[in-house]
Amino acid sequence: MDEQSFSDVLNDLRSPAKKRDPRSIRLAAVTSALVDVAGNGLGDASVTASKVYAATVTAIEGTLQSKDGAQVADSLATQVALLELLQMTVSHVSNAILKATLPLTSRVLRAVVASVEAVRADMVLETKDELGGINAVLRWACRASTEVLKRLDASADEKAVKQLFGGTLLALFRDRRPKVRKAAY
Repeated sequence: MDEQSFSDVLNDLRSPAKKRDPRSIRLAAVTSALVDVAGNGLGDASVTASKVYAATVTAIEGTLQSKDGAQVADSLATQVALLELLQMTVSHVSNAILKATLPLTSRVLRAVVASVEAVRADMVLETKDELGGINAVLRWACRASTEVLKRLDASADEKAVKQLFGGTLLALFRDRRPKVRKAAY
């Protein structure tokens, strides 16, 4: 994909379609912050899909550092926005960069799934409409993993591909939540 189309994607993500939807607002805020980080303060002209991709994977990894239940609950909405941004960005990243960063991306996406599964069962971290919280994180992890796997060619590291597929999509095929199972399929 060309950089112009990626800049259009970034502009769409930074201007929330629904001004009152907290998920759209969070996605716009996260996208703006990561574009600033990826551009090193030099403006949007220096921002590439690869830089946003790297900053997004790093940010997701940073949300996983906390083991405190309260901080996990606070980071779920941010993880959803980061995973959505990752899914949207992957299609604009070159195959060579995806292959080179596959072990890290695989580890981070598998860690997202594992961290959500490790949350104490007595903690209620889901909204009533199931659009936020744990279900949303798992569904977006499935979507991001699928996009990464679709973009890889046959020369990608087979071990890393198997780990990514097994630790995300395959692990969620038999999840008890119907929406998560559907996303995994």
